[in-house]
Amino acid sequence: MLKVKSHLFASNVKPALKISNADADKFYIIKEVKGKSGVYRWINNTNGKSYVGSSVDLSKRLYRY
Repeated sequence: MLKVKSHLFASNVKPALKISNADADKFYIIKEVKGKSGVYRWINNTNGKSYVGSSVDLSKRLYRY
């Protein structure tokens, strides 16, 4: 069984960038993350499900979405 460390869900963790409409702001997001690596989270506004991913080059990864 996988154990998740409780500090991963700390309430004091804040996103570096929060976008409410990724489709409308796609090129702004790509510009902001150009040359950066990191972890991202997509949240489905309809059903609340989320996907977490990571990349060594966020702009290339997000451009493909």
